[in-house]
Amino acid sequence: VERPKVLYNASTKTYVMYLHIDSPSYGEARAGVATSDTPCGAYHYRGSSQPLGRQSKDIGVYQDTDGSGYLLRRDPASGLRV
Repeated sequence: VERPKVLYNASTKTYVMYLHIDSPSYGEARAGVATSDTPCGAYHYRGSSQPLGRQSKDIGVYQDTDGSGYLLRRDPASGLRV
């Protein structure tokens, strides 16, 4: 688990943590998700995936003024993805 980032989801009233999930050899490069009712936890792991079938490394998040959240990630094969 690396680089956790947290956004607040006003529609569900939960905090959503995005994190880099990987194997010791860094071959998986997945984006993980966990949720909590408070910013300090406890967080409940909800799973991980490779969004759009692409690796997710060096993740970041952005929350727009309208509350929309975006996952920013680097895919070694094709660069930055949003």
